[in-house]
Amino acid sequence: MPTYVVYKRGMELLHDPWFNKGTAFPLSERDRLGLR
Repeated sequence: MPTYVVYKRGMELLHDPWFNKGTAFPLSERDRLGLR
């Protein structure tokens, strides 16, 4: 599986269906992506 650089954070990321994994984000990714 390839790795992507994601510039979106928080709600912008959650509203993008390409990147949104719903509640499947582990806590470490939630912190890094500003989802908590």
